[in-house]
Amino acid sequence: NAFQCAGLLSVTLPEGVTEIGDEAFDYCYDMRTVTLGSKVTSIGNYAFSRCSSLTGITLPGSLTTIGNYAFKGCRMMESITIPDSVTTMGAGIFKECAGLLNITLPNKLTTIKANMFSGCVNLTSIVIPDSVTGIDSYAFENCERMKEVTFSANLEIIQSSAFTGCRYLTKVTLPATLTSMGYSVFKDCVRLTEVYYEGDNPSAGLLIYDNTPDNLLSYYPTGNATWLERIEDGKWRDRGVATWDPEPRPPGPTGDFSYTYEDGVLILYFTGTLCQSVDAVHWTELPSATSPYRVALKDKKSFFCAKSGSTPPASKDITIPLASGVDLTLIWIEPGTFMMGSPENEFGRFTDEDLHQVTLTKGYWVGKYEVTQAQYEAILGASANYSKFKDPSRPVECIFWSEATNFCAKLTEIERAAGRLPEGYEYSLPTEAQWEYACRAGTTTGLYSGKENTSTRGVCPNVDEIAWYDQNSGSQTHVVGQKLPNAWGLYDMAGNVAEWCLDWKGAYPGQAVTDPTGPETGTFRVVRGGDWDNYAQFCRSAARHSNQPGFCTSSIGFRVALVATTSSETSGLPVPGSNASIVLPDNVGLDLIWINPGTFTMGSPEDELGRFSDEAQHEVTLTKGYWLGKYEITQAQYKAIMKANPSSFIGADLPVECVSWNDAKEFCKKLTEIEKAAGRLPTGYEYTLPTEAQWEYACRAGTTTALNSGKNLSDKYECPEMDEVGWYYYNSNYKTYLVGQKQPNAWGLYDMHGNVFEWCLDWYVENYPTSSVTDPKGPSTGSYRVLRGGSWYDRAYYCRSASRRSRGPSSIDYFSGFRVALSLVQ
Repeated sequence: NAFQCAGLLSVTLPEGVTEIGDEAFDYCYDMRTVTLGSKVTSIGNYAFSRCSSLTGITLPGSLTTIGNYAFKGCRMMESITIPDSVTTMGAGIFKECAGLLNITLPNKLTTIKANMFSGCVNLTSIVIPDSVTGIDSYAFENCERMKEVTFSANLEIIQSSAFTGCRYLTKVTLPATLTSMGYSVFKDCVRLTEVYYEGDNPSAGLLIYDNTPDNLLSYYPTGNATWLERIEDGKWRDRGVATWDPEPRPPGPTGDFSYTYEDGVLILYFTGTLCQSVDAVHWTELPSATSPYRVALKDKKSFFCAKSGSTPPASKDITIPLASGVDLTLIWIEPGTFMMGSPENEFGRFTDEDLHQVTLTKGYWVGKYEVTQAQYEAILGASANYSKFKDPSRPVECIFWSEATNFCAKLTEIERAAGRLPEGYEYSLPTEAQWEYACRAGTTTGLYSGKENTSTRGVCPNVDEIAWYDQNSGSQTHVVGQKLPNAWGLYDMAGNVAEWCLDWKGAYPGQAVTDPTGPETGTFRVVRGGDWDNYAQFCRSAARHSNQPGFCTSSIGFRVALVATTSSETSGLPVPGSNASIVLPDNVGLDLIWINPGTFTMGSPEDELGRFSDEAQHEVTLTKGYWLGKYEITQAQYKAIMKANPSSFIGADLPVECVSWNDAKEFCKKLTEIEKAAGRLPTGYEYTLPTEAQWEYACRAGTTTALNSGKNLSDKYECPEMDEVGWYYYNSNYKTYLVGQKQPNAWGLYDMHGNVFEWCLDWYVENYPTSSVTDPKGPSTGSYRVLRGGSWYDRAYYCRSASRRSRGPSSIDYFSGFRVALSLVQ
């Protein structure tokens, strides 16, 4: 414990030092650089553990031993080379080094010890030297972005769960020397589809492929007797097996297919889409191919099949399979016009139900029943079901709005891949208008049965016919479909659980509208329909409820719709001086807060608790106003622009993370192009990252304190002041959270403290200017880009308004994201 000092920034050890003892620098949170002498032979257990600011260290050629967990939690370290002089490396040495991108292992190492790289979420590849004969349990656990492993040519044993959670691993080749594998070696490798064995069948524990894709194949050498003796019923350790020449495996439901052969030409006759493969495992669609299709025969092997098209016909109810014994039935809803809301004399009416005409121009499908727990688990897994009243046939409940939309997005992906998604449609929550139109099914009465509600908080026989509500539910949900349906065959629209809708809650318009989608922004999402815990008057077709999207309860679930996709539409050109909202592709909103120009003091006073030396105070003037994202960029927003989601913590309304500075800039570039093409880009403006000065000015919102709430930290590490404004180490439970759940600053910006670090435009420079500056944008060159705001992984003092961090522009980790600015082109 020689240097357990949180304020220590840099250390240079004298040449005479030969050993670094156990925990010597443990918990030196702020230490960024260490210089070791050339005579150091050993580094003890936990020697540099939890040095979370350490960016790198050069190990001398004299080093022979590195102890257990020596560099655990050094999350800013990106690269390290272990000299070949090292022969002994302990367990967990690099555990939770989340920023580690590159490592070179010594050529005399014999064992990769337990947990050595566990939680190195950004390590994408590893070369295991040929000296290694064993890999211990959990050695590479949760190396989520590991894509390539080069195994030692002399590897003999892989212990249990060694590669559990390597989610990007798609292919591995195991050497002929391998004799033994433990259980769950490749558990949760959700993209692993190819495992090649170069030698005999190794002895193996159970479930080595637990929770891997169903189409994973273990390839074994053709004619290998040892393999053939062990394979039973075409299975080996819960997944299929194949020789080096596997039988064809079609890519999905097959269409009609036949062929003839004439003069060296293969003539293919088919319906659907023709597919071609070189290995009968990975297929490529040939959408331009038409029947008959001629192929000149060559020496290279090729496989062909036809994938059937299965687009459901319009105006017809459909049923799709989700899992074994679990289906989803959808009812077709014709387009039409109806009166939305309620007349003023309707019994039990609320004041927000103004009657107005609505026209829906596009037909859609809507779930016959509320989404059940079995259906929810079939798409998102059993661990995602937090329902209070557990039963596979009861509606799922206790879900956030974002979880409901995530279900829809995942279902869309699955059905598109299966070839069952109608062209131009996607799964979604229904809009509020779509919900009420489908609920009414042509009725204009208080209840969809054609009858009226006769009670506010008491018993109503008419409600009892169609809904579970507080007077008949027994204080619980019920199996779906037990009450009378409406005229279009939809059940439980009036009760059981209330149902999330797509819209933000807002006042109804005062005139007739077409295809309404609600206000562009808001605080509450619409919830419709009665529920088991509510009064009869809430079971009326026109009754409206709402809740914050981050709210969940056992009385709220949802029903899916299959609707025509919408492209980004103009929501008004952002006008300087006013807040703005734009609609991204996939109908995803982006809210922008206008920031007026002004002057402020950047940096921190010398007596501020937790201050770093690179925060010298100086006056900054920003002469031009700009917009800044109200929230950190969410995963839904990122996916709408980039068509990908690299995040570790999955959720549509969670901040995107695991994005580099380069990724963030590319997002801004594409968003600028989209908005310019749509005519929504103000002249002279572009989407970009905020400069460091713009970020701190907006974060402070006029404050001069450590936090933008106007308060200072009462403790450097854990304090209630930080808990009010952001997610950080002591309240995050080691994960991100839905944006906008903590207290905003005075200008309406959320999560400027914590949740995820935010990339800024500038190159990092340690020393601020010593005099007043105007519109600064940092140095013109550098090695590291600025990060601001702190994260879920950081103590309170890293989350202060003035706190500064930096990383290479290509670095990614699960505590860094970004927020967009709309600024004048510089």
